[in-house]
Amino acid sequence: MRPALAAAATLLGAIVIAAIPPANAHPAARGGGELVVLTYNVHQGLDYWSVPSAAALVDRIESANADLVGLQEVNRGWDLSAGIDFFSYVRWRLPQYHAAYGRMDTALFGNAILSRYPITDSSYGILPHLSSALNRGYVWATVDAPGGPLTFVTTHFTAYEGFDVEREAQADAFAQFWAKRPRSILAGDFNAHPQDVTIMRLLSSGLVDAGAAAGIGSEFTYSSGAPHERIDYVFVSPEIRAVAAQVLAGTASDHRPVLVTLRLP
Repeated sequence: MRPALAAAATLLGAIVIAAIPPANAHPAARGGGELVVLTYNVHQGLDYWSVPSAAALVDRIESANADLVGLQEVNRGWDLSAGIDFFSYVRWRLPQYHAAYGRMDTALFGNAILSRYPITDSSYGILPHLSSALNRGYVWATVDAPGGPLTFVTTHFTAYEGFDVEREAQADAFAQFWAKRPRSILAGDFNAHPQDVTIMRLLSSGLVDAGAAAGIGSEFTYSSGAPHERIDYVFVSPEIRAVAAQVLAGTASDHRPVLVTLRLP
């Protein structure tokens, strides 16, 4: 689905764009047109042991000092994590960021974007759902970044074994949404290994695995306490160059965050 065709928004059920500019709404660009991107599955606001950890999660996000942040498993009030609205908590703790939220299965469960640069447009999309328990989706934003607008997207594909066909369909839909748009960054929890068909389809569409390009293709992102899988990625359109990348340690979530430094054309 192209941005122009995305569904209409509501405050909790679809999309939220920051109405009041952050205090640091127009930060200076990093050297050489560089942009730092963080992707982080925040596990509904729970840590590796499923104990509520909102404060520790936001500490981790803040310490990464990224320009763009993609968050998955953002809880807006499910009892699962003591009813916390994690998106509102992040907005309160990190007022330096513009923010957008997109629902997935319900209005209370979705993905979120944080941006140091103004968000000029944003909405969400729902991915193909074949046989799993939950709808999955993505949130996108047009960001007024150094050098001109860019598209930033974060997503969360279907989890668990046995849903390869569903994830592959989601990869196809995600690639169609991207549509080879230049100056695009697509990040998230894809619940697929680098050699899986899901990832191969994204790469064959023309996207570049920024982590692998920067030398961390063999580093694991899940689980945070006993890493054994790489399922969290930052993909970029081919004219964007990956300069550096790292998987950050910590157990504030059940995933480890991925931090990538990119150079824009």
